[in-house]
Amino acid sequence: MKEALVKAKNLFIAFVKSDWFIAFFGVMTYVAWAFGIWVPMLCALLAVVVISLFLDKGVKQLLCFLMMFTMMISNDRHRLDDFLWVLIVFIVLLFAGLIYNLLRYHRHFDALHPKKIKGFHACMIALIIPFALGGLGSPYESPLAVVAGMGIIILVAIGYTFFIITLADEDNKANLMQYMLKILFIIGIVISAQAITYYLSLGKENILSAITSKNLKLGWAGPNNVAPVLSMAVPTGFYFSLKKNKFTPLFVVASAIEYVIIIFSGCRGSLLFTTLLLPLMLIYTASKTENKGLFATSVTTLFALAIVLVALKGEFFAPIITTILNKGLNSSGRVEGLYPMAMETFKTWPVFGAGWDYKLGEMAKDNYSPYWYHSTILQVFANMGICGVIVFVFFYFWRYRTFLELRKNSASLAIMISLFLFDLYGMIDTNFFGPTFFIMLACMTVVVEVNLPENRCLAFGGRNPFEDIKNFTCKVVQKIKDKKAEATALRKEYLKWLKTNEIDTVFNTAGIDNIKLESEARDSFTQEVQNIALTKDSPTNQDIESLKNKYKGLVKESDMKQIIENVGLGKTNIAVSLNKANSDSANFGTDIAKNFKAFKDSYDGIIKHLTTTGSNPNTALTLIKDLEKTATEQNFNPSNSNDPKTVDRAKLLVAIAKGMIEILKEVYREKTKDITQNPDAEKIAKDYGVEITNGTETNLNELYQNMK
Repeated sequence: MKEALVKAKNLFIAFVKSDWFIAFFGVMTYVAWAFGIWVPMLCALLAVVVISLFLDKGVKQLLCFLMMFTMMISNDRHRLDDFLWVLIVFIVLLFAGLIYNLLRYHRHFDALHPKKIKGFHACMIALIIPFALGGLGSPYESPLAVVAGMGIIILVAIGYTFFIITLADEDNKANLMQYMLKILFIIGIVISAQAITYYLSLGKENILSAITSKNLKLGWAGPNNVAPVLSMAVPTGFYFSLKKNKFTPLFVVASAIEYVIIIFSGCRGSLLFTTLLLPLMLIYTASKTENKGLFATSVTTLFALAIVLVALKGEFFAPIITTILNKGLNSSGRVEGLYPMAMETFKTWPVFGAGWDYKLGEMAKDNYSPYWYHSTILQVFANMGICGVIVFVFFYFWRYRTFLELRKNSASLAIMISLFLFDLYGMIDTNFFGPTFFIMLACMTVVVEVNLPENRCLAFGGRNPFEDIKNFTCKVVQKIKDKKAEATALRKEYLKWLKTNEIDTVFNTAGIDNIKLESEARDSFTQEVQNIALTKDSPTNQDIESLKNKYKGLVKESDMKQIIENVGLGKTNIAVSLNKANSDSANFGTDIAKNFKAFKDSYDGIIKHLTTTGSNPNTALTLIKDLEKTATEQNFNPSNSNDPKTVDRAKLLVAIAKGMIEILKEVYREKTKDITQNPDAEKIAKDYGVEITNGTETNLNELYQNMK
């Protein structure tokens, strides 16, 4: 008994994984459609596929199911509200099989790693974003419909990911592209059979009327849905004619019948694009086929028979041809009405579009069809805005990049031509967004993607963007922390020289990035050089060398030399300059008033000098404030005051300020001969109330930055 079960299982798995299963599924699809038993047939075939997922790790039979299952539906596709339960059962059972298959056969998820994920796979996942955000900011008319639409995209993205993971483990994944072409070939036969059956069911006398009036209702699709799918099936007949076989005439006939039904459907877009590419397919096949003689004979014979048939049945074919020619390239209201309407919708909600619930069901007269603008591109603009456009640009780029990577493979090329025909028609219609067609296109792409070399068509070029973002963020955070620490240290240092409100002024005026921070050793060396300059009337070379030896190895020799020159050590110092300035302070006059405010913010030199001579620093601060007031009221001219105390204070501060000027002149004379060359000088001077003149020798910007 056990052996019998094992044998039955093996036979079952062998069948569902064989090409015969495709033919079987095609026959069952036609039977279900023709006899209106699509619900039980769908459930039965779904059970077969789900059971196979439980019994074996192979999953390619699922591709067959997904490509054809909707073609069983014989009811009007716009009247399926009562069959929601079928969809729920379908999703639950299918996902149960998918999850079990993933867990039971210990699948590897390496293909999902950011360094390995392919471009189109990443785009399939990224499509969730514009579908989720579509309509953000516009009035929601049916939130449930939006959620349902987004749910379909999520399910497709999950399904695509499932196939990427599982098909990589197929025993012979190189044959998956040919397997897909076999499915497309059977689809072409099934749809052709459905169309012929439909026309015959109308009665001989009504067939011509149905064709000329574009009346082709298969339930699951109308003429503008049937024709694009048939156009995708046409290249399969040419592909199977490439290899040496005795069935080449049958393949040519199959493609010819599909082309004729495209003509009968009245879908001018599919007819136009298929006709344009048909000569290229004929030339390619004729040059590459191993059956050159048989192929040429088949095509020539078929072409001759077509001419004879049209000649004999002119009364039947003439109205069809006349109808097509009379309509020509007429847009059927697209260009005049729908396309401008789409752009107006986009202009109203440009970022995220109007959403998929905008005017829901208004065109199809149902409860779930979006308002179709009959152009895939304009549909994206109108419903998903710029956000959708950006994602779809990458979507199409990566899809065709995937196929072109394997362009030397005839199977890949045939599938690409099928997709290209569909996308060309998509420029004037929106079949792309129908769940049936969206799933079909995804299945057709995945069989090519799993055959790509590991290092080709990588979404992020083999990098992990999440690691890059993390590293970049860490660097930014660390830089902010470092800047904060530097700013804290700088503020702490400035507290020795300025009042708190003056520190804020410095930071706001100069900006933290403009303050050149020195190392701790360099700052310490600078401080000691300044102390020598402030405390010794005549510093000796021994003082200088002793200090340099102390910091040897910590501060560069060139930096020490520059610091000593900047401070002016050995040339002049505060004590000497003050004595010199004190003798002629009475003649100093109004120049100090012009420059006083800038010097006031650097009063530390004054405080240190007064400290070394025994004076009280607080007294010096008071004198500075009084001096500012006096400078404002009396223009720094002591003779304008009758108060001896005020005159004495003015004289003292004039002398101190004059001494500081002498030092600054000595230190900065070589570097700043003309302040007008500094573009920041005017702004800084204005901020601190200083008048800039050509005769000013001190660069106020450098003065302000270095007076500490």
